[in-house]
Amino acid sequence: IIVNCLNRQSVIGLLPTSAGKSLCYQMSAMLVPSASLVVCPLKSLMEDQYNNLCEYGITNVMYYNSSNKSKSDLLENNRSIMSLISPERFFSVSFTDFLTKYANNFSLIAIDEVHCLSEWGHDFRTSYLCLSHNLGRLLPSDTFLMALTGTASHSVFRDIENEFYYFKKKATKAIYAND
Repeated sequence: IIVNCLNRQSVIGLLPTSAGKSLCYQMSAMLVPSASLVVCPLKSLMEDQYNNLCEYGITNVMYYNSSNKSKSDLLENNRSIMSLISPERFFSVSFTDFLTKYANNFSLIAIDEVHCLSEWGHDFRTSYLCLSHNLGRLLPSDTFLMALTGTASHSVFRDIENEFYYFKKKATKAIYAND
């Protein structure tokens, strides 16, 4: 997974629980020459990742969710290696304006627990269904994806592959909810 990332190739990683999914995107974020954007489905997961990295002395990380907007000055000063965000942030006009301003700072997008795109997106978490559209609309065409999950049936895997395909077709129409 990391080798594909370093070769700037999009990849879907299916690893069992505790097999190193977080390590894949964390290590890749430290090795690619620009910032990485990591989409996390849960605030607690995002905060745990952030706190664990800070404990290891990796402090040029920031996270955005409904209750926190941390360290945006890192992106503004081109010092961030990783930004953890919730998928709902893409429905915020102020966040997408901010992201558009710094879009060229990112080369890797990692989607943690990507099965949520299929399993939750169709039912109650529509932010996942719009994720590839919004990423494709906001980020440069040479941005590549790392999608990671421990849970994916054949139909979920096909759904994820379809979303990857859509991401590579640059979207032009914005999908917003109220900010």
